[in-house]
Formats: sequence, structure tokens, C-alpha cells
Amino acid sequence: MEKYYRLLGIPRMPHNRIHRIMTEEGIAKPVRKKIKRKKWVRWQRRHSNSLWHTDFSVPEDHKQVIAYIDDASRKVVSYGKFNNATTDNALAVLDVAIQRFGVPKQVMTDHGAQFCADEEKVYRFREALKKRGIEHIMSPVKKPQTNGKIERWFGSMDRLYRRFEYNLDRLVECYNNMPHLSLDTTPNIAYILKMPKKASASITIKR
Repeated sequence: MEKYYRLLGIPRMPHNRIHRIMTEEGIAKPVRKKIKRKKWVRWQRRHSNSLWHTDFSVPEDHKQVIAYIDDASRKVVSYGKFNNATTDNALAVLDVAIQRFGVPKQVMTDHGAQFCADEEKVYRFREALKKRGIEHIMSPVKKPQTNGKIERWFGSMDRLYRRFEYNLDRLVECYNNMPHLSLDTTPNIAYILKMPKKASASITIKR
């Protein structure tokens, strides 16, 4: 909320006052005890299109949703909803993102069947990425936090999906245009600001 006010040019309102108002309106829950801030370091790439994260998830409507999210800006660059989680569907959504935003240097996935070797020991997804000039990175086994940005996006999707009446287009548009807690701006604007100078001149914000 504080960042959102700052972007709109609204005079600063203290965090405690915002929380008190939200609590009174039933939007937030009262804090029973003081929360001690944990020490942690935020890891992220410096430039947009350096690394995209992707994975499949199953929300309330029981469809298979896949999304590609840019590591530096947290922008969802492409997404799709299917009946099945397949390699072909993953590549189809990737190609939409490439047509709109260019080719990323790397794509990170987990060890899901869509991204690993098939029964014939052929890495179809990895080979397809190689043909497109993209390096395929796989997160370490039993360390999902490595691909955590896409998992956090799915967490946001799960919380908001019903409010948007299961309309994924509206949900993604809202997410890309809202101030992000890990940024000083929105994912859409951060994507432009973090684009390498040579590429940024030809890029426009696409929702």
C-alpha cells in the first residue's frame, strides 16, 4: 500500500496507520505479537530477459496453468491454461512470450515430466530450447526455493483466482500493473527499466 501511494503521488501514510485502518475494515488481521524481521538476501538477476522461471500448477478450476515469469522484474511474460500439462503446451506458451518480448538467455524449470527426459530418454523441452538459443537450467532436486519466484506467483494466483472469477487474463494484467513487494514499482515498469540499454529502445510495455 505504501508503495502504491508513492507511485500515485499520494502523501506518505505510516505503515501502522494503514494496518490499523485495514484491520478496522476487516481486511487485515490484528497482530497479536511483534514480528521479528528475518535476515535474508534477495537474489535476482540484474537485467530483464536474463532468466525466465516456469512451471505448471493446478488452481481451483482444476485446469493446468503454466506461466513464464521474468526473474529481474517479476513480470509474467506469458501464460496459458490447458487440460493437460505437456511439453508441447509449455513450448507453445514459451513461443508466445518470445514473439512478444524476445528470446531470454535462460529458462529455469523443476524436474517435472514436461521438462525432463521422456520414456525414450529424450529431453524434448531442453532440445527445443537449444534450437531457440536458450539455455535450460533445472533447479536442484528437493530445493524448490531455487525456482521460488514462479511458486510465489502461483501462490498469488491461488489467492486471487476466485476474485477474478477464474479469468486468468484479468488476473495477470492486474498483477503486472500492481506495485510488487520486492520492487519499488510494478513488474511492467521494472521490466522496461531493467532491460539492457541496447534492447530497451525497441521494447514497449505489453500487458
